[in-house]
Amino acid sequence: MSDFFNMSFWQQFLITFFGVIVGIPFALWLNRRQEEREQATEMKTGAARARHVLQALRQTVQKNVGLMNQMTTDLNTTAIFYNVDLAVLQVFEPEQAILIKDVPLSEKLAHLRFELSHLHRKVELQLQIEFDGSLRALHLNFNTPQGAQNVNAYAKMRHDLVRAILAHIQPTLQAANELLKEIDRVDGCLKAQLGDGT
Repeated sequence: MSDFFNMSFWQQFLITFFGVIVGIPFALWLNRRQEEREQATEMKTGAARARHVLQALRQTVQKNVGLMNQMTTDLNTTAIFYNVDLAVLQVFEPEQAILIKDVPLSEKLAHLRFELSHLHRKVELQLQIEFDGSLRALHLNFNTPQGAQNVNAYAKMRHDLVRAILAHIQPTLQAANELLKEIDRVDGCLKAQLGDGT
């Protein structure tokens, strides 16, 4: 019983009690602050990485716009021996899904990727028929209201394919230009999020 009234015991008890009362909330507060700092760092790192991906995508889309404009000019006079660039769009596809959370941008990017892939196949076919010597010798008979016509297979296929490519380029150019605007919008948001003046 004398220990119960021992002043040393109560001093240690009160110090421990106040240490727990003050220490636990303080430790929780410190832990929360550290987690907030880590989240802010992760968010800035993710936003910076997303900006790099957007810059690469912007350059690729701009390059493809230039290629499609050149195709529009060149296809009227000759076969083209170049194609749209799909490499960066395909390489960044998985990363884009993780880093870029903007749904309208992702939809426009997926749409452009599809249209460019489709255009790529048409240009590849144009190149293939250009080097297929058997098509140049082949003649097809068509029944038309004006009578039977004997048409060179190469000339007919090339004419139809060039028309299809040119018809495909215009809406794809429009989709590319819309995507560039969307990339600029999202990049501006990421820039603001980073507090980056560049």
